Amino acid sequence: MAQATDGIVLTVPRGQITQETLRWAKAEVDRYQIQLLGIVLKDAPVFKAHGWNQFLSSQGEGRA
Repeated sequence: MAQATDGIVLTVPRGQITQETLRWAKAEVDRYQIQLLGIVLKDAPVFKAHGWNQFLSSQGEGRA
């Protein structure tokens, strides 16, 4: 089904998947020549105290 789309977005549960499993998933995406559009990290910590802009500025300009 993914081959009939522009690509896929992997959704990864935080702390519940190993790097080895993530590498395997990426290899499968590559094997079937599917474009990986991005990765979503589920249950990531929320930065409420300073907001999103504060988080981005702490990462350096132009990086997120």
